[in-house]
Amino acid sequence: MSKRIKCIIAIMLISTMTLILAACNFRIAHFSRTSTKKTAASFFYLSSTKNISIKLKSGDVITFDYELKEKKGSLIATFEDSSDNVIYSFDPDSDGIEEIIINKDDTYKLIIVGEKARGNYKFEWTIN
Repeated sequence: MSKRIKCIIAIMLISTMTLILAACNFRIAHFSRTSTKKTAASFFYLSSTKNISIKLKSGDVITFDYELKEKKGSLIATFEDSSDNVIYSFDPDSDGIEEIIINKDDTYKLIIVGEKARGNYKFEWTIN
């Protein structure tokens, strides 16, 4: 095989692999920890969604101690009910404590979405 044909095959193979990987949830250098009331991760490249279910009752107060740090790309987080109604949107590239009063019994979701993101996140929550 000629050198030119080998080069063309190599370029096609690299292009194909890039397209396949771009279509998937993709993580590079991703280190995460998740427990019952905590999730945290740091990453060099993250294009995926993390969805954490939290069962709550009417009158509960959930308090999030959080940190969202993006150095590149997009990193967003929302707290939603089971009907996908956004209860709270966490500001990008921020940290703080947020207290939310629950109005109805439901299974709520903490959703964290990275789009070509580099950075880290941390969420810890208490329920009273």
